[in-house]
Amino acid sequence: MSKREKIIVIGGGYSGIITALLLSQEKSKNGELRYDVNLIESQDELLKGASEAAKVFHNGTEYGLDRVTSENCQWGTTQWITLFGALAKITTDLERTWLLISKQTQKDGEEGKAGSITLEKYRDHAKNMDDHYRGIIDYIYNSSLELQVMGNGNEEEAKKRLSLSLFGSSLYEELKPEEWLPFYGDNIAGGFRTGELGINSERLQAMLKIALDKASNIKVITNAHAEEIERIKGKKFKLHLKSGEPIIGDQIVQATGDGGFKLDGQYRKEGQHKKVKVYRRGIALIDISVIEEELLPPNGFLLKDENGGMFWKIDEKTAFVYDPKLADLSPAVTLDSSKPGQWEILDVWRKKLSPKEEDDHLKLYMEALTKKMTFLKDAKPIRLIQQRAINLQDSRDERRHEPTEEIIEGLFRQWATKAVLCVQSAAETVSMVNERSNINQDKKLKKGKPLIDGNQERLVSAPNLKTVLIDIIHGKISLGDLIKIPEVELAKFIAE
Repeated sequence: MSKREKIIVIGGGYSGIITALLLSQEKSKNGELRYDVNLIESQDELLKGASEAAKVFHNGTEYGLDRVTSENCQWGTTQWITLFGALAKITTDLERTWLLISKQTQKDGEEGKAGSITLEKYRDHAKNMDDHYRGIIDYIYNSSLELQVMGNGNEEEAKKRLSLSLFGSSLYEELKPEEWLPFYGDNIAGGFRTGELGINSERLQAMLKIALDKASNIKVITNAHAEEIERIKGKKFKLHLKSGEPIIGDQIVQATGDGGFKLDGQYRKEGQHKKVKVYRRGIALIDISVIEEELLPPNGFLLKDENGGMFWKIDEKTAFVYDPKLADLSPAVTLDSSKPGQWEILDVWRKKLSPKEEDDHLKLYMEALTKKMTFLKDAKPIRLIQQRAINLQDSRDERRHEPTEEIIEGLFRQWATKAVLCVQSAAETVSMVNERSNINQDKKLKKGKPLIDGNQERLVSAPNLKTVLIDIIHGKISLGDLIKIPEVELAKFIAE
């Protein structure tokens, strides 16, 4: 029995867990398990932070006209559903989301104001995204012999059934004025409805935690705050923790958020430095129990700029609301990994609002939103959900997939800035970990350079979004029996 390499995965969110589970399934040429995995989480439980807040597999429609972000989101959702299988029920059906453009936004867009949009431009974007979505359906059907057999020669019917497990038969339908008028009055220039999928968080998180328990070669360590990564003899790493003994591993995967700057900054060379925008955002949780259900519109977004907003009903009593002007609790910070002291800057910046500051901010929130969404005039604020978001693009209207990078040999950094892209990041990382392992074990293979190209723009070895999906369809990327969990066991775990 050959000795397994130890891989340390830092970060117990969706990205880190999927990475750890996929690594645990990797086997050597003789069929033995290839890795032992340590999954490190700084909090007392897994799936806190950004993963806890993720509630929707977006199709990218709320990102205005950024085609790449929208396409990335479509591929990412498809990867999640295909990896777990439709029977896993990790998604929930949502009422189709509204995307509305106010008359002021339309006017600003026609005048060429930066950040604005027009109904005509969004209509063209909607058509392009619908075409792309149908292309994904065709791609899956043509790649899956099983689907073709199940269709029994009826290609149209098979594709229709496939689309029902995703976003529906089409992404967009244009709204009629009589639909929005009762809720938003005559302030709207036009809009669309689009299909998105809810994340069945309770079920998905239970499945992932049970899968981690079932994986004999994964060790989960919580309350373990990573302090420093040290390169030691034998091309190994020593991960120093805030408390407790350090952990030694052959390779390290960072699946953290903004915390990665402190850990990997010292190893970045010229050309590898990253500038990341970090936003401290506030989304208001409100009480809508006094508002009659028929007076509330479907969940939706006002696109986009300063005239925008969001209304998202959680249940009969509560909803999330968002206002672009008031969502920024402080100016965005750009962190530069080439400079020292970035972590200290972030420590000061991410301090939460005091209770009084939060109350004052909530009042401003309600005043601003009830002008745009008059149906909320009787709603009451509950609290402000304060969270951080990171972005590697200059604009918040772009949240594109950013490839995993290898900073030095065996030290990897993931950039899964959206839950919908976590499977892609995990699959890329596993591919690169395997390649680095092969290089380490084979003296004939060239060593000494990271598995990325000279411009740091694209991974040489990592699979793209299409390749990951096809590998999932053909079983090359799989969670195996780890997610084959009896319903009785799953229900018991959730109940506990």
